[in-house]
Amino acid sequence: MQIKTLFFEGSSKQSVLLDVRLTESFIERNRGLLALPPLSEGEGLLINPCSSIHTFSMKYPLDLVYLDKALKIVKIVENIAANRVSLCWRAKSTLELKSGEVERLKLSVGLKGKFLE
Repeated sequence: MQIKTLFFEGSSKQSVLLDVRLTESFIERNRGLLALPPLSEGEGLLINPCSSIHTFSMKYPLDLVYLDKALKIVKIVENIAANRVSLCWRAKSTLELKSGEVERLKLSVGLKGKFLE
């Protein structure tokens, strides 16, 4: 898995930087966070392509950020518990974050992300 920095420019002039793991294969997308240690603040898993996720067998809740092909946030689901399903038809990818990160980072629908080199 590749790790990149994802940048969101906040509407209140607050910038958000996240270190995200990028899934690169069907197996990585299918396993998701089940094969990784729990996320910390400032970390995420970007699953691409992905417009739906499940939390079966997860041991902790997540925040989900659905992104379109331009990396614009199109839907947010906070604190999704284990054994649930979530989807967003408009999403091209899904960013999984530690529960509480959406609120802490003040992420909102409409913010656009970009990868830093």
